[in-house]
Amino acid sequence: YKTPQIYLGFKSDKYHIYDRELDKIKNKSPQIRISYEVSNGTLNIRQILKENDPGATYFISGPPTMLLSFKNFLLSNGVVENNILTDDWG
Repeated sequence: YKTPQIYLGFKSDKYHIYDRELDKIKNKSPQIRISYEVSNGTLNIRQILKENDPGATYFISGPPTMLLSFKNFLLSNGVVENNILTDDWG
């Protein structure tokens, strides 16, 4: 069992509206690591895989192009399809 990780990407600070929810998570489960990036909104999937493990379960939520790109990257780097869950925004 590894510590859960949450990664969030925002196009700008105005889209980072989850401060209260993230604070609740941190207070209830301080071992959970929360990382976020404010830039073009796209996370670095290579870095995420490097920080975790191909045997981990990955839940991806975002626009269809990102989902496909991240899923294909994970599959091509040893993550089995059953360990990749998605929430399509389509």
